[in-house]
Amino acid sequence: MYTTTPDGEKIIISSSIIRALYHNGNEKIVCPLRFYEETLTHKVERKPRPDRTNPLAHGIYFETHCLGGGRLGQQRLDLERKAVSKKAMDEWNKKRVLAEQQGLPIPEMPKGLKLTYHERIDHQINQFKLKHKEYNMNIIPDMNTQIRIYKRHPDPEMSHVLLRGDIDWLTNLTLPRPHDRTLSTDNVALIDLKLTADVNNEHDFNGAVPWGKPERLDPTQLILYNELVRDIDYKLNEDLYTTLDGMEAGSSVKLKMLFESIKNNIINEGNLLLLYWVFDYQKPEQNNRIIDVNPTQNRRKELYEGIRKTVRRIEEMRDDGFPTNPIDSICKDCGVQNCRERSVYTSI
Repeated sequence: MYTTTPDGEKIIISSSIIRALYHNGNEKIVCPLRFYEETLTHKVERKPRPDRTNPLAHGIYFETHCLGGGRLGQQRLDLERKAVSKKAMDEWNKKRVLAEQQGLPIPEMPKGLKLTYHERIDHQINQFKLKHKEYNMNIIPDMNTQIRIYKRHPDPEMSHVLLRGDIDWLTNLTLPRPHDRTLSTDNVALIDLKLTADVNNEHDFNGAVPWGKPERLDPTQLILYNELVRDIDYKLNEDLYTTLDGMEAGSSVKLKMLFESIKNNIINEGNLLLLYWVFDYQKPEQNNRIIDVNPTQNRRKELYEGIRKTVRRIEEMRDDGFPTNPIDSICKDCGVQNCRERSVYTSI
């Protein structure tokens, strides 16, 4: 659970860890063992799912074609397709054999047709490319996209806690009218790009996000990102990039290039925009929505309270030995294979 750093043993807290245990400050029911294995230590992955029912694969594919890649360089260039016809494969094999005999390059193997969800994601990728140009946004893959930042917890009593975030995108943007907070059309924004089933969804049961009711969203992720970019410790990040993430020396240089010039007049003045940009793909009428999160002082306090409660709850789980909590809804897609308490029945 704890990670060895140049400053000693630390526990790393990210927004995904907080949101795994709490939603808008309310405690979630979890299995401590599954939380430890899947979320905290990543010893096991969730049960593999076919592409067509795997939102994670869809999201990585979407980010790859919009931003150049996902977190920590993840890429997905294609998704599962329909089977290639026997006729097409036979024709390709003939061309392949002929090319080999003549010493020519082997022709590309034929691909099956895209499934409906795949076509819809591609449509949204094209919409993103049109929209981001319309807003005068800039994308430099591996530079202003997928930015990992570490920060020490500011409370000396929480000196064993490190905060971490992977920011999708930092960009300039031009709005059609002045922003309510910055009073300017030209702004700088931290953007978290989302691919979801339905941007108009208003319900939050079974883990769904109510993008259609922004007032009910849990803004923890963007509020944490806003905190991470304040007073960045470049040496700390360089040390942790090399010791924890296996990055090359000098990897923190881009942090200074990105944030030092906007530190005083934008970040410290509260003029950095925090945006969710959400695209959907499960309905024929495909939409997208930008949601602006206001980093109020109350939300900052709620963030640190959420961090405190998260650390306390993890340490309580640890002291209890990360016990099991065999509930059908938790067990059904759990990837922990050595659990003897797994629920094997369905409750109705």
